[in-house]
Amino acid sequence: MTTSRQFHKIWEQQITAVTDMRRKYGDACAFDYVVGEKLMQLAEASEQHPEFARELPRFVAALRDLFSPSEMQRELLRLEWQLDADAMELDAAIREDGEDWLVESPEVAEARRERFATLKTLLTLDQLGTS
Repeated sequence: MTTSRQFHKIWEQQITAVTDMRRKYGDACAFDYVVGEKLMQLAEASEQHPEFARELPRFVAALRDLFSPSEMQRELLRLEWQLDADAMELDAAIREDGEDWLVESPEVAEARRERFATLKTLLTLDQLGTS
């Protein structure tokens, strides 16, 4: 079994887990798990591994089916705000405690912001196209 096929099964399991998470913990928790964590990880891995990049459109399409457009907009705005707030909180803690080794490089931080912006666009387009 190829790595891509194995990963395909993993994201399908992650999508399936969202239904239970929504019921048990609410929409925000489920969204943070599947978009804020799993989709962001896949997008980052996709930058270096073509087999992961091939799965990204399928994962995005599955996510678009899980959340209504209004839920998607609301949760993306909340997640974006939370990611920014977390980064500011971490920066303040680092300055206060002198833990410079925790500081994210400007390049890494910018790459994460760009990755999130791209995913946000893909998740909120009126219609995904094919090439």
